[in-house]
Amino acid sequence: MTGLKRKVTAFFRRRKLLLRSLSDAGIRADSDLAELYVLSRLVQAAKRVRVENPATHGSRRVFQVATSPSPDWTKGSRFVAVSPAGAKYALRTGLEVQTIDGGTVELDIVVVATSKLPGTSKVPSSACEFATEVKLHARSLSASVANEVLGKGVRVFSFPVPPLGKSHAVRAYCLVASKGVSNNAAQALTGGGIGHCDLGPTLEALARAVAKELQID
Repeated sequence: MTGLKRKVTAFFRRRKLLLRSLSDAGIRADSDLAELYVLSRLVQAAKRVRVENPATHGSRRVFQVATSPSPDWTKGSRFVAVSPAGAKYALRTGLEVQTIDGGTVELDIVVVATSKLPGTSKVPSSACEFATEVKLHARSLSASVANEVLGKGVRVFSFPVPPLGKSHAVRAYCLVASKGVSNNAAQALTGGGIGHCDLGPTLEALARAVAKELQID
């Protein structure tokens, strides 16, 4: 994970941002770094992006990361992009959202349509335009893990998970697996309308597709 940490650090350094958790600790867990890497690729694919709700540490701006599920939308930093039509999207990690069935789930990375927020600190599933689950594994993911991801996705987006936008080029919920997925896992995900990719070129393609569908590319 050293290479991934280096890429994440460089991404935020270019934006003159210091990475810290909500409790003002450093970001060290591999899972958090992987989520931030995926977030960075989505942000990189978008244009005219700004940071919203940063903290400060001395003279530096701080991008605050929720390293555990945060049910409070008002806490933590996020990137914001606006489409030519004026639609505002906020991109962040570690957000707990309300589900269709009245419960809650954590989304590793989520793109929120801010116009659909109810004006409270809670985020309803209807405000989630796109989300990803990020998994770090030593080998390709099994069907059992894919079914867990599917269960979360349908609670937020319905079954099958709908496409993002009108072109059907990308699904509204995707799994990013560091070592890919097995054939059985791929079948389970596809059957539920969930996309999947690894941390390489397929992630870059996904990020570009998401930005294009939201018209923030």
